[in-house]
Amino acid sequence: MSNPPIHVLFFKMTGALFVYDERYPGPSQEVISGFSEALRKTRFYSKEHVAGKVSRCRDREKEIELTTYYLNWMKTPEGQEYLREAASWKDARISQAFTRHAKGFERKGISVPEVIRCSPKRRRTTHCYECKYHLDNAITPECSSCGWIICECGACGCFFTNA
Repeated sequence: MSNPPIHVLFFKMTGALFVYDERYPGPSQEVISGFSEALRKTRFYSKEHVAGKVSRCRDREKEIELTTYYLNWMKTPEGQEYLREAASWKDARISQAFTRHAKGFERKGISVPEVIRCSPKRRRTTHCYECKYHLDNAITPECSSCGWIICECGACGCFFTNA
């Protein structure tokens, strides 16, 4: 089994550490969820607050310590509640992506292709050409027509033009 996509990051200005778990990105594109070392619980960070202001923790012992604490916390009642909430965020975000994806085809008068919920291919990560959001086919589905990962904004490769 591979390691979960967990990153221990620190704010460059304050040195405050937090765990970012790619499996549970947050309730929207504008907000990420992270586990705060200082608070010993999850909190939300605006992407604007984090972008360019964090770096990966270079202290291997601290990284192991905080990751271990986080993984153990996930087994507690509070951690389990967080997982339930995170699952609902993911479902809501995917549902919104499906709706936006379908509307793009409907606007063009084209039949809406099926969506591949779980890719049979290898895991892929990239970014959306339309809104630049990070995409991961382990989190969001792929379009069966073009094979691209569907972004929350609804974009896929079907309407991509290399201008």
